[in-house]
Amino acid sequence: MESTLLHALPLLVLLLGHTSFGAADTSSCMVRLFMKSGLSQPRAVQTEKNLIAFKVSPKDIGRTPSAILALLLKTSADETQRIQACIMRKSDACQKLVACQNGGKCVLEDSAKSYTCRCNDIFKGSFCELFNGLAGAVQRLGLKVDTVLTELQALDTKVDDLAALHIKPPVSCKEIKMRNSASESGSYEIRTPLGKKIKVYCEMDREGGGWTRVLHMDPATSGVCPGALRVINPGLKLCTRNGGQCGEATVKSVTGAFTEVMGFVTGYKYRTTDGFSSGDIEGAYLDGVSVTRGSPKKHLWSYVSQSHCSCTARSAFVGSHFYCSDSIDHGRKWTLNQQGRMWSGTDPCRNACCKNDNKPWFVRKLGGPTIDDIHVRVCLNQDTNDEDIGIDHSDIYVR
Repeated sequence: MESTLLHALPLLVLLLGHTSFGAADTSSCMVRLFMKSGLSQPRAVQTEKNLIAFKVSPKDIGRTPSAILALLLKTSADETQRIQACIMRKSDACQKLVACQNGGKCVLEDSAKSYTCRCNDIFKGSFCELFNGLAGAVQRLGLKVDTVLTELQALDTKVDDLAALHIKPPVSCKEIKMRNSASESGSYEIRTPLGKKIKVYCEMDREGGGWTRVLHMDPATSGVCPGALRVINPGLKLCTRNGGQCGEATVKSVTGAFTEVMGFVTGYKYRTTDGFSSGDIEGAYLDGVSVTRGSPKKHLWSYVSQSHCSCTARSAFVGSHFYCSDSIDHGRKWTLNQQGRMWSGTDPCRNACCKNDNKPWFVRKLGGPTIDDIHVRVCLNQDTNDEDIGIDHSDIYVR
């Protein structure tokens, strides 16, 4: 008996505790239970109403205690659970049938035998759809402002996150130019393929812009020369070979792969220079400056110094990718005047083929992306006592 009473106890609590349930709405769940006690159907329904609405007076309880107790004791655990589920389903149906707004709660009114909305202090109306006076409107407005502020803060956080992603340093001057076509030439911060932030100079005007400088040679300002080149000062600081036929500066792209190379070289010469010779690309195939890439070397551009510029290169790998500067011999000294500045566009030219409006700049489009090193070499086929060339300025860019 104790076990039976225990499983029936939750149902009794449900009946006496859910004061928001209307008796008429739950009678279909309860009448079967009460009929099992031997009560007539009208009396069973009335007893249910009194219990569920929590209107059971001592006199009512006194009339039916044995019937209720007998009923609960006879109800199996399985049947008790079914009746509980039935009552709770009717409670869930309330909110589905009546769309209470603004936080209103759906309740079952016994007196009206219908579903209604129970509103908070801010709202009123059948569905809590109206402000409850000016105070309610003001309070609601405050709630809406708080909600908007919360949403704006969340949105601001998302915007900051997106901005942080977008504002990451670009990987090249080309990307900077793509982000802002009005970007001017100058120093910018970029991110290397390994994620390191570095400062580079970007050329944003010539040939569409977006060029990243990988070599800058200016010994008069820096006082140094890159790679295996050395500084000499015959009246002007220059970069030249350090003995042997060639001296080389090698640079790597800081932006990873590239498909184009652009740059220039200007310089001065010492005594008589002979232009092209028959050497291969790895050696001193010219008196001048050779710009190549990769290993084995691939030709990019040649800057040739010759007493009378030849319009044809001796080596097939050079093709038409060269500039020649007439080098007037001034004896055993450097020609350091403006006219003697080779490949500058102001240098003397006695053959039509050495005239070029693009001097000293060159541009080479490659067959595809590469990460080749780039080599700038000063080469001559005689030693420094007989002839020499010194670079005063050179820049190399990739894109």
